[in-house]
Amino acid sequence: QGYQILSDHNSVGHWSYLNGVVDYRGWWYYFPLVLWYKLTLPIMILFGLAIVFFRKNHRDFLEESLLIVPIVSFMILAMTSKIDIGIRHILPILPFLYIFISRLMMSRNLFLKSMAAALVIGQIIIGILAFPNYLAYFNQIAGGSKGGIKHLTDSNLDWNQNMKRFGQYAKEKNIKKVYSLCWDQDSFRYYGVGNEILPNEPVKGVVAICAQQLMVPPDGFEFSWVTKFPPDDNVGSSIYIWRFDLKPVELR
Repeated sequence: QGYQILSDHNSVGHWSYLNGVVDYRGWWYYFPLVLWYKLTLPIMILFGLAIVFFRKNHRDFLEESLLIVPIVSFMILAMTSKIDIGIRHILPILPFLYIFISRLMMSRNLFLKSMAAALVIGQIIIGILAFPNYLAYFNQIAGGSKGGIKHLTDSNLDWNQNMKRFGQYAKEKNIKKVYSLCWDQDSFRYYGVGNEILPNEPVKGVVAICAQQLMVPPDGFEFSWVTKFPPDDNVGSSIYIWRFDLKPVELR
């Protein structure tokens, strides 16, 4: 039954966002671009070095194919999907990718091994610097976490993960109520912030729009009166905030 539900979903499609375009049928190149934007640069460089190392060491071709075939096969299968909503759909390839990269440490080339070690250290540093905003991580090619929204949304960026942080932000800024358009409204109230659904007409108050709804607006919502102004702040690069309580639309 689960397979049938997924198959029906895929045959119909799903609203997706890629590089400023919203589409219901997806793109065959979506997941390669997701990796291009979401993998860290050290991992991408290590993968390139591992390919070069592999080409120069054909003796273990059968053994290496046990890593390469699952990666390639899963990616081809994913590229036929019309449900283009996040890197999570191709996470199973990453263990194979990392094991393939680890072969670099078998090299007798001291320079190559030293470079690989330096890149691994770089990967660790990036992980530390990204804390705690891991879901919204994008590499420098995509413009970092702040630039990621130009390329991808949904679970690549915004899965309602920053509601607790927004509650803390609201407390610090003395925000008691927001006009919101996010995954749900109950999360605001759970963290002590009153809220109303964002209206289609200007209001004098705090507006909070989550990244997914900002780039893929739900049917019936028209909020160009908000987005014609740059946001005043954001929380975790996934909740964008406009302070129309401090500076109403007519004064901007």
